[in-house]
Parts: sequence; C-alpha cells; structure tokens
Amino acid sequence: MPDVTAIGQASTGNIEEVVRAELGRVSRDLRPHERVSDYHITLDALPRTSLGKIKRHLLPSLFDRARSKTDIAELEDIGLSKTDRSLISSAAARVVMDALRQLAPERAVTLEADLQADLGIDSLAWVSLTLELERRQGIYLDEAAIGHLTTVRSLLEATLQAQEQAFAREGEGLIPAQQLRWLEPTGPLLYRLGLLLLFLNRSILRGFFRLRVTAVDRLPLDEPFVLTPNHTSFLDVFALAAALPRRVLVNTYWAGTVDYLFNSKVRRAFSRLTHVFPVDPVKSPVSSLLMGSEVLKRGRVLVWFPEGRRSPDGKLQSFMPGIGRLIQESGWLIVPVHIAGTFQAWPQGSRFPRLGPLSVHFGEPINRNDLIACGSGDVEDARLADGLWHKLSTLMSAEVS
Repeated sequence: MPDVTAIGQASTGNIEEVVRAELGRVSRDLRPHERVSDYHITLDALPRTSLGKIKRHLLPSLFDRARSKTDIAELEDIGLSKTDRSLISSAAARVVMDALRQLAPERAVTLEADLQADLGIDSLAWVSLTLELERRQGIYLDEAAIGHLTTVRSLLEATLQAQEQAFAREGEGLIPAQQLRWLEPTGPLLYRLGLLLLFLNRSILRGFFRLRVTAVDRLPLDEPFVLTPNHTSFLDVFALAAALPRRVLVNTYWAGTVDYLFNSKVRRAFSRLTHVFPVDPVKSPVSSLLMGSEVLKRGRVLVWFPEGRRSPDGKLQSFMPGIGRLIQESGWLIVPVHIAGTFQAWPQGSRFPRLGPLSVHFGEPINRNDLIACGSGDVEDARLADGLWHKLSTLMSAEVS
C-alpha cells in the first residue's frame, strides 16, 4: 500500500507514475535477480497481527486481488473512446480517480459506476473528495453541483467544468504579489551576479561536457516564444542555458517546480538570480499556468518542461495537460528542444553527474494551428498537447537516426 500523503507531495501526485519512477531508480543499484519483476498497487492496508507484524501468509491473496483490479482497469482502458481518454487525461481527473479508489478500495471505479450505489460515496466521502480537489487542484464543487452528480463520468465532467471556471476567475484577477515578484528585475548588482553564474555555466558545459548546439538559428528573436524541451535529468536546465544565445538567455524565464528549487534559502536565491519562478502543476495548476502566460505577456521567453518531471528511463513521457492550456491561452510560437546525453550523464538516483558529451538541438518554431492539425483529442488543449508531443518525439527520433 503506497503512502498516499507522500504521493500527493510528489511532483505529479499520480500513484502509478511515482511508484514506477521510484522502482526504476532503486533497481539501478540492484543485481538483476534482486529487482522487482512484477507489482500491483492497492490501497488496502497490509494485514498485520495485534503486535503489528505483517501476516505474510495472506500476502499472496492480497496480491492476486490487486492484480485482478489492475487487469480489469487495463481491459476497460483498451475500450475507451477518444472522448473518454480526453476526459480522464487531466491532472484534476487523476485526483478524482485516485480519491475514488481510496474511498472505495474494494470496488471497480469505472466511468459508468454509480457514485452512491456502486461506490458507496456518502456525504462524508463527498466532503473528503471535495477537500482533496480544492487542496490539490484549487477546484471547488459546490453543493448544488454535487446534488446532480450520479456517475463517475458526470463527476469528472463537472470537475473539468469547475476547473475552466476557476481558470477564468483567476485570469480576470491578479496573480498574487508574492508570485509576481519572481518576474521583477533583480537590480544592477544582482543582474551582474546572475550573468556571472550563467557565464560560468556556459564555460563548464561547453568545456567539460563538450556541449554541441545545433539549429540555434531557428529561434525567433523578435517576439516572445515558448521553449519546450524533453526532461531526463537535472542537467537539462544547465545544458539548455548554455546553449541559448546571450541575447535570448538574459530575457528567458524558467518554470521550476517548488519541490526542488524553492525549498531552501540558497536555492531560492539561486532561482531569483537565474530567472526561475515557482510552479506547482499538481496543487496549483491554474496559478502556475497564469505565471507562464504572464512571462509571455511581458515580452519574454518562457522555458516549460511539458513532461513535468524527469523521465525515469530517458524516454519521452506523456505531457502534463497544462501545456495545452498554456499554448491555447498565450498563442505564441512554440520551439521544441531535444536535449541528449544528460540522462547518461546524470540520471535519477545518481548523486553526482558523470562527464560525457551533451547536445541541444532546436526544432522549427510551431504555431498553435499546426499543433492542432497534427494532434488528437476532443478538446483543443488536448490536441495541442498531443500535437506538441508528436512534434518533439519526431525531433528526437530524427536526431537519433
């Protein structure tokens, strides 16, 4: 049984993704016969004796039940329509589904499941569910809306509608002042110190890591744009910063997750000097997207990692839903970026990087209409995110070949 609180504090908040990434990290330090060959996730508590010891003889049956639920979910997922896949693809939908599975661990959570009859969601469970939505997504479902919900499908549709309304309300107001300060100029002295850090980074990456930069002339220098790189390592940020021309770099702002770059005074000071602003796409998705839009409105360049987290195996992961909304709201050009070699140099689980060749390759700038044309999904932001994923995947494949 995973620690639900710890999962909620992770960068994605998604149980499957966090567990899979952690198993991949731990497995690298184990011999082949010591690695986990199969696992299934359950929110059922492990059976224990009165002294707190695990009842090992009951674990096989618990594993079989968890595997049965997983198999059912996989079979149902295969039959999902594009509309249903779009419905369950957002971070808010994942919060709802995870919460329902926690509230009804013994029952199959399907789109057509009746919230009361099939899952046993009572008034107390509704309080727990709505508080979880508000805490992790900033979405509030009022009593009037709840009274008309009967199935999981209707709950997800109401959640996404409430998210749309929340985004519109926050967009009409002001971003909190404590967030906007991260976009303000630092002053002459700190500005020069920031330039010094960027110069040192460029020297280290180009000298020790033999950084190779290609197609940098594709960058649109006369207007704001969004850089969307793949993400496999902490080195990605440093490699991309070293690859950007100075004219672009001094005007570039980076979206950084609150978990890594803002949890100490030293890291916050470093972020301030290097134009990194805090985002929390799981717990504060609306304000995070508004901050990205604000960067572009101020005529600056935005770096946004659409995967939202480092890849545990070096492969391109699915994109967080927010990137589609960001593109939809801003309307500026998107430049996909392929960063190579960083996973081999500094993968998850390694304390220090290893020296090795790195490369940064810039793709052709893409507008919103081009992404919509090549993406799939029943709503525009889903098509934008899917189109961008295919563009970046194609860029990476072309580089490899």
